[in-house]
Amino acid sequence: MSATLIQEVVGRNVRHVRSARDGLSQVELGARVADRLGVAAWSSATMSAAENGRREFTAAEIVALAVELGVLPGALLLIPEDIEAVVIGGKRGRGNEVMGGTVVARDAVQPIPHETEGVDRLAQLAADAVSRADALTESLDELHIQAMQLRVQALRHSQGSTPARTADHE
Repeated sequence: MSATLIQEVVGRNVRHVRSARDGLSQVELGARVADRLGVAAWSSATMSAAENGRREFTAAEIVALAVELGVLPGALLLIPEDIEAVVIGGKRGRGNEVMGGTVVARDAVQPIPHETEGVDRLAQLAADAVSRADALTESLDELHIQAMQLRVQALRHSQGSTPARTADHE
């Protein structure tokens, strides 16, 4: 198993989220992040290095990337299931070996279940609310149709388009 640097995880997550955004290029994301940070635009080479884990990130950069990508900053730090541990504070040497740093197990930095239960519950409540709103919208549409039908009947009645009286009724 080869060691994975934390900046490689962040870069991988940035690339994944950016790629999911239709038409968001590295250059555009780099310009937005730099603008948010108040620095010169990140070049395509800088963004490529960032997405390929060859660049360390400051906390401000992670937050700026998250804001521009529309995710929580923690989402960029989530370690994928296929990675068991990361190295923090390390660098890759010329032979691609990891030099220095501290190995940290994925389980030590991932959210623990009770932290995500509240988020899961909120997501379920939101989904339920959307479902109820859809049902109410359907009911309102049906009531609107019924009201329009009643208006048409009332209009016809007031204009005398009711069935003609027969001789029996006169």
